[in-house]
Amino acid sequence: MTCEDAIRNLLTLDNHTEIDDSTHAHLETCARCRAEHERLYDALSALPDNNTPFGSPAWEAALTDTVMQAVHAQAWAEASAEDDTGWVEYGRWLGAGVLILFGMLALPYTDVLVAVRTLSNGEIDFALAVSFGLIITVYMALFVATNLNDLSRRLRRLGMLPVSSDPKTRHR
Repeated sequence: MTCEDAIRNLLTLDNHTEIDDSTHAHLETCARCRAEHERLYDALSALPDNNTPFGSPAWEAALTDTVMQAVHAQAWAEASAEDDTGWVEYGRWLGAGVLILFGMLALPYTDVLVAVRTLSNGEIDFALAVSFGLIITVYMALFVATNLNDLSRRLRRLGMLPVSSDPKTRHR
């Protein structure tokens, strides 16, 4: 049996129709046709059962429910995947912040800064503290500005922020 024949046989299947033996044998050896069969099977199983007359309001309502469940499942899967990748970004920001903080804490003990502090009679300490404060402030501002949409979405989901009344941003 050729792939074309197998696909033709698959396309003639109904919701609860069995596959003939020759098509079944072809599906066992052909990965491409097997993948197509799985796609068609998923589509056919999403249709309402045969007891409901085609095109009736009950059939349309059942089809709508099935499609909406699939849409919600897909949206949930995408949101979960997005949440997983979002934490990786936060980990990168946290790692960079720890490196900056470690560098700032270690800097006063370097030989160069000890020598400068000795030459300036400790007057550099205030300038150093202000510089460190500015570095931390700029870093935090960049973090918030870069991740503002994601942070607000997560906080809304946790109930820590009110849901927006603007229809354009309500679903985010």
